[in-house]
Amino acid sequence: MDKDQTTRITFPIRGNVKFHNGETLTPADVAYTFRRGLLVGGQSSAFNMLSQNLLGEASFAELVKKVGYDAAYNRLERMVTVSGDSVTFTLPRPFVPFLGIMADGGAEAAIFSRSWCVAQGDWPGTKETGQKYMNRKMEEDPLLKKMNGTGPFRLASADLAERVVLEANKAYWGGAPGWTG
Repeated sequence: MDKDQTTRITFPIRGNVKFHNGETLTPADVAYTFRRGLLVGGQSSAFNMLSQNLLGEASFAELVKKVGYDAAYNRLERMVTVSGDSVTFTLPRPFVPFLGIMADGGAEAAIFSRSWCVAQGDWPGTKETGQKYMNRKMEEDPLLKKMNGTGPFRLASADLAERVVLEANKAYWGGAPGWTG
C-alpha cells in the first residue's frame, strides 16, 4: 500500500490456458474483461462493488458525468494494467472484498476473450468506441446468452428458463474432467 492508501494487487496469469473456442487466454483478456465490465455497466453485484471501489462512483457513466469521458477512461485504464504475464489492479484505497471477488470461480467475474467478444458484436476495447457501449442494459448485451469460458465444462446449449446443457472441455488446462455426464 502506498502512503496515499493506494493498493496494488498483481496476479500472474497462468500460461497456455485455452478458451472453449481454442484461443489462448492472455493478460490482455483479463484487463479487457474488467474494463469492459466497468465501462459497459456490469450487471453483477461484483462489478457494482468494483465500480464503487475502483472508480469511486456507482457506475462508469456516473464517473463520466462527474469528470468527463476522457478523464474517466484514463482512470479506467490505470485501474487495470498489464505487464508481461501479469495483471495489476490499482485500488484507490483498501477494499477488503476485492480478493473474494477475484476468487469467485467465475460466477460473477469470469474472464472473456477480447477477440471473441468483438466477434459477438461487443465493445472492441478502445477509448474511441467506449461511449457507444457505456451503460448497456442486460438485454442489449450480445453476450447474455453466449459463453466462451476456460473451465472444465463448456456450454453446449441453453434455454435459460428451462435447461442448460454442458459438455466436457477436453482442452481444459487441468485435464479433461473425470465426470462427463
